[in-house]
Amino acid sequence: MDSLSRRILSDPINKWVFSNTKKKVYLVGGYLRDLLLRHTSKDKDFVIEKDFEGTARRAAKRFKGTFIILKKNQTCRIALKNGEFIDFTPLQCPIEENLTQRDFTINAMAWSPERGIIDPFGGRESLKNKIIKAILPSNLADDPLRILRAYRIASEKGFIIEKDTTKYLRQYADGLSKVASERITEELFRILNHKYADKQLKDAYDNIVLEKIIITDRRRLRENLKLMTKYRIFINKIDKKSIHRLLKEKVGQGLTRDGLIKLAILITEEESEESTFKSISPSRAIKKGVTDIHKALKLLRDRSTDKRLYKVFKAANQNVIETALLLSVIKMSGSSRFLKRADDFIRISKNILLSGNEIQAILKASQGVIIGKILDLLQEQRFLKRLKTKAEARRWIISNFT
Repeated sequence: MDSLSRRILSDPINKWVFSNTKKKVYLVGGYLRDLLLRHTSKDKDFVIEKDFEGTARRAAKRFKGTFIILKKNQTCRIALKNGEFIDFTPLQCPIEENLTQRDFTINAMAWSPERGIIDPFGGRESLKNKIIKAILPSNLADDPLRILRAYRIASEKGFIIEKDTTKYLRQYADGLSKVASERITEELFRILNHKYADKQLKDAYDNIVLEKIIITDRRRLRENLKLMTKYRIFINKIDKKSIHRLLKEKVGQGLTRDGLIKLAILITEEESEESTFKSISPSRAIKKGVTDIHKALKLLRDRSTDKRLYKVFKAANQNVIETALLLSVIKMSGSSRFLKRADDFIRISKNILLSGNEIQAILKASQGVIIGKILDLLQEQRFLKRLKTKAEARRWIISNFT
């Protein structure tokens, strides 16, 4: 048994599927590609000659997963508790013909215990040369989402898109308008999560692809990409581990905080509520995050005084650090000041000096709008370093509101 076969069959799921399926079954797609690259890949794709649904149901029971029919008579999925997915699809033609229908040579390989690796289009050679090469141009036209997938794989694997394939991506880019926004969003977010997202998005821009999903004029899009590159260079220089941990946190739909910042860069304020959010489908929370960052940045287009900074961070809501990082890039002032002040704002917000009830008692007033206003002004005074203690806060309230 060769090394690849041992690695495949050492996985209990793979071993079970191949041992418990009487008809022809093949492991295909990205899992096999990543095994050859010696990368980690959790999700598995099997094609089975007969009874693919029955096999999927039995596998779901065996591995305590949730059985899902994605497309009737086409794809069944098992969602495992650890977040992994196992897909089963029917094999309705010889495996070589099945592989002809796939997107790129690196994804058009199959494996079975009987035949070993099946690689009719030179996928292993493409992996060796780190190139993404289309199998047939018509495959991109049939499913234009594959156009975005090329850039996503290039960003994740550090590959280069082959010259003719680049031409096909440009040729069929108009087809992206027919792709469901949810599918586009998933691919775009995976690109944005990557460290070098700006490079692949710049390639997509050069090939007249990016503007098919980010609806804005090319000049503005070009400037946004330049800012994204500046952001990447800036982040690479930050030594603070807590910032890098924060940026890896997920905010929803698989998008990280780092990806959220890049999305806010990519979509300028004018497009965020109108056209672009119609071509992609971010969650309400992500849409709000982008909008809050835009509103916050808009408040600091002039001098960045501490008084203005307080209003900026308040407008940013849950995205204070993200806003501080972007301000550092836009103002080209280094990270120390804006991040330090962002930390101050968060610390003050978590630890108020006086509660609403305490302010109400000081003023001998009924609870109302004025209490909320005083709470905000009190926090602002602390941010401006004019108040530190409860006693100082009491004296300030008495002096200004009685």
